[in-house]
Amino acid sequence: MVLRAVNPEIKEVKRAKILISGEAGSGKSFFSIQLPNVYYIDIERGAQREQYQEMLIKSGGKYVGPEQGVATFSDINQEFKALATEKHSFSSVVLDSVSHAYFMEAARAEAKLGSEYGRDKKEANKPSRELLRWIDLMDLNVILIAHSKLDWSKKDEVRTGYDAYDKTGFSLDLWLEIVGKTIIVRKTRLKQFPEGSSFPRDYATFARMFGEDR
Repeated sequence: MVLRAVNPEIKEVKRAKILISGEAGSGKSFFSIQLPNVYYIDIERGAQREQYQEMLIKSGGKYVGPEQGVATFSDINQEFKALATEKHSFSSVVLDSVSHAYFMEAARAEAKLGSEYGRDKKEANKPSRELLRWIDLMDLNVILIAHSKLDWSKKDEVRTGYDAYDKTGFSLDLWLEIVGKTIIVRKTRLKQFPEGSSFPRDYATFARMFGEDR
């Protein structure tokens, strides 16, 4: 057998794969819709508002939601598969929100199988893992929007988490949480965003930090 290891090579990260969490009304959608040339998957219908549609027009983005036939986790994964495997001009994709997709999948599973022993969440985890697989294969900026929740997993410590498949935030490059007018870096693989650091809830600031040409 021939060993396959190669010499280390320092490469600049060209795309951002991000989970953004926060409470309702915190500005997650407003921040995310500003990505350049974005394919905006909006199963919550929040981006149907006039101001968001105007921003999409200005940035050259496109919109798809339940009215266009994208409502279930299966539909979402088909869109991500197409973005990962077919030729197109988009440089970014946003899912608004991964929490809603997860909830709906779990609800369908509960109606069919019940929720004993976490059957509903186990079923919702399956398309979640498929989504992460397609994200890993695509050369696009990716933002998954998630609802925030309290995390009681550590004894004597209450933290803020996100409502979705629990491995989501750790499978991407960044997990950012919006709190008020601040974005906090909860998890990172990028040196320009140290864990625990924060910056203003402003897309222009984020773009400068990451690199506006990416």
